[in-house]
Amino acid sequence: MSVNTSTSLSNTVALYFERKFLERARAMLVHQEGAQFRGIEGNVGKTLIFNRYTPLALVTTPLTEGTNPSAVSIVDNQVQVVLQDYGNQVQVSRILSTTDIDDRDKEKIDLIAQNMGETLDALVRNACYQGATPQNAWNVTTGYFTPAAIQQAVATLQENKAPMYPGTFSWLGKLQPQTNADLMGSTVWQNAAVYSNVESLYQGEVGALYGVRFLVTNQGYTVSGTSGTVYSNFIHGREAFGVYDNQLDPPKLYIVTGPDSNNPAERFHTISWAGQFASTVLNSSWLIDVRAYSATS
Repeated sequence: MSVNTSTSLSNTVALYFERKFLERARAMLVHQEGAQFRGIEGNVGKTLIFNRYTPLALVTTPLTEGTNPSAVSIVDNQVQVVLQDYGNQVQVSRILSTTDIDDRDKEKIDLIAQNMGETLDALVRNACYQGATPQNAWNVTTGYFTPAAIQQAVATLQENKAPMYPGTFSWLGKLQPQTNADLMGSTVWQNAAVYSNVESLYQGEVGALYGVRFLVTNQGYTVSGTSGTVYSNFIHGREAFGVYDNQLDPPKLYIVTGPDSNNPAERFHTISWAGQFASTVLNSSWLIDVRAYSATS
């Protein structure tokens, strides 16, 4: 828990003389773009089970005249989604709330809202990293994120019969700033401004290549590799992963003021967010994690 007390009062009130607030660094919340969204009805349990059926084998041999087709077995894989509680809270002291120039806690509420959005985005990112099919770009060319790496990922999605998004572009990709910089130098890159007059853009969308609409996030997944930082870049089809909450308790903001047994003299009030949330990969074959180094890092 983060607590604002009178020890930080001088720094906060000092902003009064400048009449402005400092801008905070914000993440671009793009990981859940293109996900399967579902608000789950309450009181059905916290563990949800989805069945993913394997396509039946094609029938290329004709039936014998007058006979019925033989019965075949249906093969399904179960995907479990477990809702969990997430949240954060700050306490605002009475002396701070009565002297601070932040009228009606607008900045503090915005801070908590930012934390909620970035946390949920990170949970989706982590689920994608854990459940995706990894593809190492250094097996394609030089180890950087290149058009050749995209071509291989798209070919894999097509081979795996990943469902496509409707419209001009069939797939979605999530880049990081460093790999985006590598890719934009390609002569085949199509800037989003070229087609934005005919298609609505996703959050953070920057361009397209080989049927993939690319979004850039500054909250991407990275690990340390033998030659530097390895950046995860997700390319996926429709229904590859899902984002879920409980309709009775979705993540939302709470502002609690007034005295109670825990705060009889009302020396503080609280601003918080909380709710039930889950994200999971539904089919790892439809979500490719192109892991690459960057020439710009």
